[in-house]
Amino acid sequence: MRRSLTDGRSPRRLSPGLLVAIGTAVFIAGRIVDAVWHATHEEFETAADQLQAHTVVWVGTLVLLAAGAAARARGTRNTGYTVVLVGAISYLGVAAWHFWEHSQLRDPDLPHLLLVVTNIILFAGVVWAWAASLRRPDRPAWRQRRGA
Repeated sequence: MRRSLTDGRSPRRLSPGLLVAIGTAVFIAGRIVDAVWHATHEEFETAADQLQAHTVVWVGTLVLLAAGAAARARGTRNTGYTVVLVGAISYLGVAAWHFWEHSQLRDPDLPHLLLVVTNIILFAGVVWAWAASLRRPDRPAWRQRRGA
């Protein structure tokens, strides 16, 4: 039976695990868009080019950020979500720096390298969160302490 938003009970929320799955799918789709863009364009990336090539990746990263933040807010003991949160924050910071450098018509080596590193951190967190969720239910810490 479906619950209405006005029946006094809280509506269903997206779980952090589902948000990670959605964010990962969007992020991978964005990586494909980015690869296709680079395969079909030879010129230097301007700010407008970056918006075209990277917006889907940024949206996926924002969803992963929301997943990590939601899991931490719920008190999960699954540290993979913390790695997802740190990876998403790091990725977005480096992506902003990368965007700025390209908008100034510079080809930045260090931001490119750090984008790779933050991609690895982000996906390590996704795999960690997924693997840890297979071992035990992802429950808030207060429920695990009481054995509920």
